[in-house]
Amino acid sequence: MSFDTVIRNGRWFDGTGAPSAIRNIGIRDGHVAALSAQPLDETGCGQVIDAEGKWVLPGLVDIHTHYDVEVLGGPSLSESLAPWRHDGDDRFVLAVDGSRRRPGRR
Repeated sequence: MSFDTVIRNGRWFDGTGAPSAIRNIGIRDGHVAALSAQPLDETGCGQVIDAEGKWVLPGLVDIHTHYDVEVLGGPSLSESLAPWRHDGDDRFVLAVDGSRRRPGRR
């Protein structure tokens, strides 16, 4: 099985609350295609990332969003966050670019 990217020896978190584990992750066409405690075949792989000592949280955290207005202005979020939910993100960060809403300002 060939992969576009292999992430080696990263501390994998699956988002369920289960304990993390050191895993090797094979990515193909932008999706996790393999997850293994054993090394993956890197033959023909376009990119190999050594994630030893790093956390791997694919799809769980989006650290660069612009949802500030949606969250502060419309807390129901059902329509504005539909694409975000579709991507499978569980968390996101606000005010990434230093933006914030101030009372009396538009």
